[in-house]
Amino acid sequence: MDPKTVTQSNAKGLLGALRDMQAKAKAAGHTLALSMSIGGWSMSNGFHETAASDSSRKIFAKGVVKLFKQFPMFSEVDIDWEYPNNEGAGNPFGPEDGANYALLIAELRKQLDSAGLSNVKISIAASAVTTIFDYAKVKDLMAAGLYGINLMTYDFFGTPWAETLGHHTNRKALEEGGWAVETIVDHLLAEGFSADRINIGYAGYTRNARQVEIESLSPLKGSYNPGSGPTTGSFESGTSEWYDVIYSYLDLEKPERP
Repeated sequence: MDPKTVTQSNAKGLLGALRDMQAKAKAAGHTLALSMSIGGWSMSNGFHETAASDSSRKIFAKGVVKLFKQFPMFSEVDIDWEYPNNEGAGNPFGPEDGANYALLIAELRKQLDSAGLSNVKISIAASAVTTIFDYAKVKDLMAAGLYGINLMTYDFFGTPWAETLGHHTNRKALEEGGWAVETIVDHLLAEGFSADRINIGYAGYTRNARQVEIESLSPLKGSYNPGSGPTTGSFESGTSEWYDVIYSYLDLEKPERP
């Protein structure tokens, strides 16, 4: 199907399935809110330059408005810039990113409102590491029209980048200020962000380690060998999918011995 002619009514595949799911939910008396995400770990390389000038910010916002008119089933856009003023996956970055991010959000909010789409919410995906998160200047983003934050509270541990053994999507920190859900949420609340607009990202997969020496299970302490070779995983080294954990590692017939 030609991308120029696809609409919500004639969409196939994932878009068509989302449309149908939303319609079925409505028929059953429920509201299924849909959000579109722009960017991501491997697709954030354009944000630095896009946010840097007034003309490129306007072009970006215009494109987003077009998407919402084309697919009115969506009611939120999630800007997934990984990360402002931080390289992420080899992306261009600079100290001006935080201020430019606020300008990008403001332009997007302005154009959405002008197009009669004031109901559309703007959220961002953000690092759960406070030092990286702060580059985004959340107070400026709030003033610019930011509605919600989707925290990437996962991958705190992983092979081979982690310096020591640890949990990768933990709620509580092992030490004061350590990487955890509570650390970044407390940080956001202190910045004045509303708790009901914070979404926690919880991983349904594992981060695995090899040649582990466990000193303590609770709290988890120990060491591992990051090495350069592969580590046990479902499809990629060091990561097991949830279904793999259930079927391959959990003994459901003897729940006392997982």
